[in-house]
Amino acid sequence: MIRSFVAILAFAGLGVASPAAADPRTLAVPATAGWKHALTGVILMPGLAGFTRESIGDYGEGEFDIVAQYKGEGATDATIYLFHPGIDSVPLWFDRARRAIELRDIYALSPTTQPRVTPFSPPGGGGVASALRATYPLGGKSAFASTSLAVMPVGDWLLVVRLSSSMLDADALDARMVALTGAIVLPAGIAAAPAAAPVSPCSPAKGSAKARQVAPDMMQALIMSAAAGAARKDRKPVPVYCRAAEAGVEWGEYRIPDGSEGYVLALGDAGRAIGVFAQTPLLGGPQRYSLSYMGLDRTSFLPSFDRLPTPELALTAATQSKPYAAVDTIGDGSNIVLDSDLTAKKR
Repeated sequence: MIRSFVAILAFAGLGVASPAAADPRTLAVPATAGWKHALTGVILMPGLAGFTRESIGDYGEGEFDIVAQYKGEGATDATIYLFHPGIDSVPLWFDRARRAIELRDIYALSPTTQPRVTPFSPPGGGGVASALRATYPLGGKSAFASTSLAVMPVGDWLLVVRLSSSMLDADALDARMVALTGAIVLPAGIAAAPAAAPVSPCSPAKGSAKARQVAPDMMQALIMSAAAGAARKDRKPVPVYCRAAEAGVEWGEYRIPDGSEGYVLALGDAGRAIGVFAQTPLLGGPQRYSLSYMGLDRTSFLPSFDRLPTPELALTAATQSKPYAAVDTIGDGSNIVLDSDLTAKKR
């Protein structure tokens, strides 16, 4: 998983949304005991399908971004990630995780190497193929014989599993991935997620490098925050995204192919994103384009643009602007925070 880029961005202006730490803090869990994630009910046992748990860590303080390391036979290592993504989409984060694999020097993938991509139903998935996995044959200059990735939904959380082996070929590693993902204890009673399929390519958004940010007002702050909170409670169907552009592992631009303006920038592959979307004009006012930073536990709203910005401009603005409002995205989504400077203005 690529967290270093998000950490480098620093998002100093956001204040309410902290980036991932460079190293996880270790959670004190007895080696012989299962560990239950309180926010999802996922249980990580000390042994899973022939893999032995070595450590559990948290890239933060609230257990929104968990990592567990396992060792297995056949010189095979497993890493399990559990995090709450800012954008709820298995295909999008599967696509970003694939790019992280394909661009890493350690795997030395040939441009012609194609993975075996398989939709599958996770434990308790009701038979719906809502998860995706990809297994790559390696060799040549790589120190590994194969590597594999799986992304599974757990409500509005994601469980990502990574396997790499210096001995097992792709077929054998794929079988190990099937066994491992099937052995993870997922909570009962989770609503079935939609069927997942790899994203398709599409044209980039036609943003302008001349776009400028507009100072927010109280009405905008209240409307944006309330809309985000309501969307959280309504749990609308997950949009289908297409891949429009990318800047290597740093970010990928994704759009909803329905003809509407706007896009999201998925930062790295660990759940954080920037959103740029057309706002509904207020009382016949000019068209504006919202800018938001979608972290693991909170969405922060930054000053809007007077026209659709380029991804590079949106990224720069997100790193330098101060949010005027934010809403929690874990729990009932009802906790709204407004900037004190904005609330102090005369209205």
